Amino acid sequence: MGDHLNLLGLIACLALTMCPEFAQTLTAIPASALMSDSEFDAIVKARAEAEAERKALRNEELNGATVNTEERSVLANGRIAIIREIQAPRRFGSSRKPGQAAMQKAEPLPEQMKEWQTLADKKHVSLMLSATVYNRAMTRISWHHDSEEFVAFTNADFHYLSGIYSLETEDNCFMIFMGVGDANAQHNPYHDEVLPSASVFSDESSEYAVIRGDLEHSKAFDGIEALLDHYDANLPELKIEYQQRRALSAAQKRYDAKHPNEPETLILNFWNTSPRTPKQ
Repeated sequence: MGDHLNLLGLIACLALTMCPEFAQTLTAIPASALMSDSEFDAIVKARAEAEAERKALRNEELNGATVNTEERSVLANGRIAIIREIQAPRRFGSSRKPGQAAMQKAEPLPEQMKEWQTLADKKHVSLMLSATVYNRAMTRISWHHDSEEFVAFTNADFHYLSGIYSLETEDNCFMIFMGVGDANAQHNPYHDEVLPSASVFSDESSEYAVIRGDLEHSKAFDGIEALLDHYDANLPELKIEYQQRRALSAAQKRYDAKHPNEPETLILNFWNTSPRTPKQ
């Protein structure tokens, strides 16, 4: 298995480096210990309030336009749609904030350039995985490589890897798209497959056994081995992060139960860029 480097996928790295505003929108949750339900409730509430404020500011901007014509209709889901022809904004396309131009012209730091170049030199691979976890003890994983389907069983619990979206190794940058579900070993949804015994796997590290796919295609397993390398090196932290995701999801459900969504008014403003021709 290959050496492990930092978990910096190309998209995440460039977004966080070049767009500080994007980084500020991410919720920072300590990975060292689980938080209380009240702390997760506070995170969800703060996120909802920030989104409500953003929508209110946007609606204020839309409603502040000078309206020429307006039509209203009710959509099938009960949502009101307002379509307006408005007068073109006087400074459309030039709403740059003071100092923003200077920020955009700032040269990247040498460290940033080196990091970007390192990422650009690597091969970028999309890895789409389907994972079925049996009794939280074994996982069936399936993926495709060069149009060939591969299926393997592993003693790693892929629930703990479900929060991994990008992974960097010495040679590759993997963008990972993963669906994870559960199944009972006594009611295997894949009726033509026999589950291997847990005794065939090591008790000390993650392993996998391929039941479908050409073993000679070594590149087909690069992403799987990278994931399992990361699993073995970070399992305690991955377990905490998994519990945090579950706790945050539960907090979101509690918030949604107390604050049911109401149909929002859809406002669509447009303007005519051509001068109006008077009717004869």
